[in-house]
Amino acid sequence: MTLTLELPVEVEQALAARAQERGVSVAKYLLDVATRETQGLAEARRKQQEEAHSGYGKFAAPGLTVDALLQERHEESQREMEREDALLSEILASKT
Repeated sequence: MTLTLELPVEVEQALAARAQERGVSVAKYLLDVATRETQGLAEARRKQQEEAHSGYGKFAAPGLTVDALLQERHEESQREMEREDALLSEILASKT
């Protein structure tokens, strides 16, 4: 899939800086971010399916549901985005 995004200049510059820090192109950096986000959801679904098929099901981890796993992954993603936002803010602040 190919996406075209219209980004504010400061966001574009911050993404370029993050990509450069990692030694990759902006496209590769964004692909890595998107992949990391989707892998967490896929891993949570896979784990839930394994538990269901293992015979343990809901008894393997009482109270742990797919929704709980997805919520946990969402919260992890939010924390990661907050860390990245803070770093982007630092980068932008240092450029002014």
